Amino acid sequence: MNLQTYFQARALGVELLAEAAALSKSDMVSMGAAPDDADFLLTLTAVYYGKTPFSRKQARAVAGDTISEICYNL
Repeated sequence: MNLQTYFQARALGVELLAEAAALSKSDMVSMGAAPDDADFLLTLTAVYYGKTPFSRKQARAVAGDTISEICYNL
């Protein structure tokens, strides 16, 4: 992977998390992710795509945030 590919992936925002939501930790690790990175992505997918009583807020977050905003605002 080069930096351009990395930046393009980050620019996907929560779309990247939507893709990650369909995977397990072992799936991500088998794709080359470090276990800690897989855990981090799974934590974020639970926040943005998991069950919540605040579905309207969750939908707004999914519609508006980029992965950079998510990572830097934790």
